[in-house]
Amino acid sequence: STPIFGFCIAYILSAGFARYYSARKSLDDLFDNARHLAMELRVLFPEGVDKVKRNYATELLHELDSLVALIRQSIREARIGFPKALDVQSSSTLSDSALEDDYVGTPSTKDFMTPTERNEYAGCSANMRVIKCFARLQRNISMLRQFDDVYEQRRYRLHRSVAAIVDAWSECEAVLTTPVPPYYVSSILIICVVFVATAPLAWISSYGKAVVVPIAILTFLVYGVLYEAQQLMNPFSWAKTSHDLSALGLRVSRLSRTSPQKIH
Repeated sequence: STPIFGFCIAYILSAGFARYYSARKSLDDLFDNARHLAMELRVLFPEGVDKVKRNYATELLHELDSLVALIRQSIREARIGFPKALDVQSSSTLSDSALEDDYVGTPSTKDFMTPTERNEYAGCSANMRVIKCFARLQRNISMLRQFDDVYEQRRYRLHRSVAAIVDAWSECEAVLTTPVPPYYVSSILIICVVFVATAPLAWISSYGKAVVVPIAILTFLVYGVLYEAQQLMNPFSWAKTSHDLSALGLRVSRLSRTSPQKIH
């Protein structure tokens, strides 16, 4: 039974780590493409350009901030809710509450998005908000053709960066919506419980009454492994082991510098 027990522990841990590092790779791709987009816009519209071009670049960077913030809400707040320490509205209005209040966002949508902008996304599902912001950003990049010095190749690179950001978001969604088969999980739990429950029968002849000590250690270790594996299955939760989506939004916002008033 020991080899079977070892296989179950290895399987559940490998499944958790696979999801965790897949999410890490997707978030890295998201940030890399957001950084590339911000750098392209900074080079394309430096500080010395005329006011019209500069305002257009600022608007594009602002929409990049909005896109990353809406992605964060779609894969964390809209699915999991706010931390338990916060007493917020019911889940039926959680989507709009996350947009209007954004208690834990960095930067928060209520800080860098105007009420008019937030109203445009109100009433939509979290995923639809991301698609809507993505379409708006792509449309505005297409409008760069009005400037003679913005060549097609540059517009293509900008379009590609925005599309890659949404592709990374789709991969994060796939991590969340592709669960481990319930039959596998239930089988592993049953095997672990049976192994721990029957271990005293095999060890009592060697340890006698002291068998309580190794059984307690074994129970603690098995529970810890299963608990950590469960935490890794959802790498976007509020657990300490999860990825910090607020830090990701803060890094992107520092690149765009469109909402620095609330950043510390």
